[in-house]
Amino acid sequence: MKNTITIQDTDITEIAPYLDDLKKIYPTYLKDFQTKYEATEKVFIDHLENTYEQIQNTPFLLKGIASKLVTKENTLYHNVKGEKQPHYDWEMKAILQENKEQELKIHFSAIIDHLQERKKQLEKERNKADQPTELTGNQQDEKEKPKEPPFYVKIGALFAQGCIKKSKSYFYLTENNTDTGTEKETMFTTVSDLARAVQSMLGTKKQVRQYINHTLNHQGTKNFYDSKRMMEKINLYCEENGIKTTPEFKERFDKITY
Repeated sequence: MKNTITIQDTDITEIAPYLDDLKKIYPTYLKDFQTKYEATEKVFIDHLENTYEQIQNTPFLLKGIASKLVTKENTLYHNVKGEKQPHYDWEMKAILQENKEQELKIHFSAIIDHLQERKKQLEKERNKADQPTELTGNQQDEKEKPKEPPFYVKIGALFAQGCIKKSKSYFYLTENNTDTGTEKETMFTTVSDLARAVQSMLGTKKQVRQYINHTLNHQGTKNFYDSKRMMEKINLYCEENGIKTTPEFKERFDKITY
């Protein structure tokens, strides 16, 4: 991803404290988020869910939003009626704010439930897309022919072997010489330089940078560790070609569920 996602990046809970508000801005906010972070909708939902949960469970953050909403809603109410907003004493304001905090907790829970349902829907859509369709005639003949694995599995195999790594601001590529049984590790200062070296190693001009960048940063649409489908194909490729994978890769493969 381009940037690191933090709770400070969004005032979504103030813009959309209620589920109806969130539904209205969801498409626009999703598009902006994906542009900024190169993220999937699932990452976006996880971020929203985490944001609402954190504020729901952090008293001073919840209190701050409740206070702003009380002031805003009272101002709007009296402006519509053409009245001057009354001056509330501290006791009255505290009561209104406490009521608003309890109300927000309920609404935030409803929003979190809605986000979880959307995430389940995305998972169903992904599973449905992965299901094979019934083939006939020439299509069946084509299916029976040996199929080339997706290109990305060769990049994924390098991750599976531990050949591609990142430490602090440096990138590393290890080349294994099967004839001599030796290894050569090269350091790079940019992911672009690393990507060019991987292209050379694989003998391809196809784009590899996004797969490498997203996977090293554990975020993005081409992050191998965030896709069960890609991880399964990479693991199968390694098994079929006798490629030994690292314990770290095996652990990630065993844990991935979506």
